[in-house]
Amino acid sequence: APRPCGCPETRLACAAAREALRHTGAVAANLVLVYALEYEIYPGFVDVDTRRADPASPLQASAYTLAWLCYNVGVTVARTSVAFCRVRRVWVLTVLQGCNCALAFLEARTGRLAALGDPGFACILAFMAWVGCLGGASYVNCVWLMNHKEGVPDEARELGVNVAFALVNVGIMAATALSIVWNKTVFADVVQGGGLSAAGDAAAAATGLAAGAVDPRRLAEWGLAG
Repeated sequence: APRPCGCPETRLACAAAREALRHTGAVAANLVLVYALEYEIYPGFVDVDTRRADPASPLQASAYTLAWLCYNVGVTVARTSVAFCRVRRVWVLTVLQGCNCALAFLEARTGRLAALGDPGFACILAFMAWVGCLGGASYVNCVWLMNHKEGVPDEARELGVNVAFALVNVGIMAATALSIVWNKTVFADVVQGGGLSAAGDAAAAATGLAAGAVDPRRLAEWGLAG
């Protein structure tokens, strides 16, 4: 017969998870936040910004995919760093990633870099490599701390890591859902228009035009001619 939800095994598992988080919760929270911020940046904000790409440019046409590649290069490099450099104050990485998320939001809203053409998109790709570096560094240092931090009972370590990654998935889903909300509200003009927004991107277009990165003929496509 099926056991009730409140069976002793379930209560014991929940108690063990709470105990594990009591010892590793602060580290797990940083890991969850960093992952959520990363997935807010990509695919969220990068998806919006790359809608401004010029399809005639090979770099811009592949910018969305290349951004993911650059991110993973950064992650791979940073994950090897724990062998020779360990960060115990993982909150610093979380704060830096939060700053990255704010910058990515501003770029998605204004399109200042995208308006510069290929040089601007190259900066976006370099930025994504930096985002990946912070994500990889946070991952490897958080896991190292949960496995080696002083004062954590051995039986709580593995469970703490498992609970942390379960919460990471919740954070990723929340960030992805929030991106849908952004696209329906703050970025609706960009998403629906498939290009520059009416609010802040006229100035970005002017910046790109002055720098010679924007073809004047494209302004008509964006509704900014004249």
